[in-house]
Amino acid sequence: MTHAPPVAPTPRPWPPLWFGGHAPRSRGAVLLDRALAGIGWTALIVTWFFPFSASGLIAPGWAVLVVQALWVAHALLAARISHRHPRLVPLVVLQALLVWYASLTLGAAVLGWSP
Repeated sequence: MTHAPPVAPTPRPWPPLWFGGHAPRSRGAVLLDRALAGIGWTALIVTWFFPFSASGLIAPGWAVLVVQALWVAHALLAARISHRHPRLVPLVVLQALLVWYASLTLGAAVLGWSP
């Protein structure tokens, strides 16, 4: 009595699409992702010069260092998400500007910073 060799099941793609897998993407979507990531990174670098570095006109030196550390944290966040979610990089820039504005407004209101 001879037995047929076992048939291996066909492999399923892992991870499945609903679990974070990647579907094939069109060239236009890839170009859009790259363009948005490039715009976001350019805007993030520009925001380092102004307003983050210009914060010394209002805030004391120690606060400028804190604001610069916040910019570095946002740059690290942008670097982390730019590979998987490049369309979110411009939102990181917006968040950085909102955090900058909130921190300087709070410092002016509570600590009395003024030019």
